[in-house]
Amino acid sequence: MDPMTLIDPTSLALVWGGALAGGLLRTGPRAFGAALKEALRLPFRRFDTEKVRAALAGQINSVRSDGLIRARLHDTGDPVFDQAVASMLLQRSVKGLHPSHSAYCGTRGRSAQDAAMAWATTAELAPAFGLVGTLLSLSQLPTGSFDSSGFNAAISGAVLTTLYGVLLANLLFAPLAEAISRAAEHERAQRQSLIDWLELQIEEADPHHHDFTPRVVA
Repeated sequence: MDPMTLIDPTSLALVWGGALAGGLLRTGPRAFGAALKEALRLPFRRFDTEKVRAALAGQINSVRSDGLIRARLHDTGDPVFDQAVASMLLQRSVKGLHPSHSAYCGTRGRSAQDAAMAWATTAELAPAFGLVGTLLSLSQLPTGSFDSSGFNAAISGAVLTTLYGVLLANLLFAPLAEAISRAAEHERAQRQSLIDWLELQIEEADPHHHDFTPRVVA
């Protein structure tokens, strides 16, 4: 089999463009914009747990030695954690860690959910547009006198558009939806684990904690 016979830019453009256009119209600009943004972010690591944990060591030392009242804010390199720690220091309570961090996780989760839904919808539409391409190709079958070249071109186009629809749905759009969902859940779990760890490390420095004893991380 000649692999070059499987390449038809016109058929691919029809299925690809039709599925994307259908996904945009079904899910709306906001969700589809989130889908494109999340897809572009997938190759990059969004949250480095160990890097943020190491940066938080200085913050923990500061809070343990000076308490929440006099401790200085240490930059972690993660804006979300920086805001959460700043809120904690401003409120002078470990409970201040949670509101802004929870708000971010909620917003991030909704964005990922919208993105995954948009790609899943696009995956559902790809085979449908493959069928549209098949019907269009079959409509080009020569009538009257038999033309082998025209007949072969029409049949080839019909088969390829169906093939493209199935491949795009199952090897691109649906996997994108799953990958975005997994990445968002992984980040959420990492963030929650780190926020729990941070709270445990500095809870004794909370003025409301009954046995605050200043100490320093080794």
